[in-house]
Amino acid sequence: MSCQQKKKIEKNRFAVKRALSTNIEIKKAFKEVNNQLKKQNKINKDLFNEIEEVKADIDKIKKEIKKIKKQNKKKKLKGYVLPFELNLRRHPYKTPSNVIKRLKQGEEVEVLKDIGSWYKVKAGKDEGYVYKNYLKIEVAEN
Repeated sequence: MSCQQKKKIEKNRFAVKRALSTNIEIKKAFKEVNNQLKKQNKINKDLFNEIEEVKADIDKIKKEIKKIKKQNKKKKLKGYVLPFELNLRRHPYKTPSNVIKRLKQGEEVEVLKDIGSWYKVKAGKDEGYVYKNYLKIEVAEN
């Protein structure tokens, strides 16, 4: 075998070793990436399960809130007139022409809605607004 052929064979062996070495490094890198992906996948599954549990808890809380709201809607508020007389008004602001009628001290009204400083109330057949500070509020028995 000639010297030139020996060099060529040696060169090819070196190339093969380098290729094998590179292939081994690629396999190691692939294995490492694969292991990292498996770990991340487990983390993602755990997070997904936790998210699903939180969603289920939120749904339970929403149902409880609806239930409480429904129960509270059933509870009516009643109010009793505190001053000697209280104006029942068409609108929640003070003008003389706005008065529907005068309510007497101790008269009972049904509170329909809370509007800032005013309550919308029902007094007999009439509905209107009274200033909040002039009613004593209680929960009506159903």
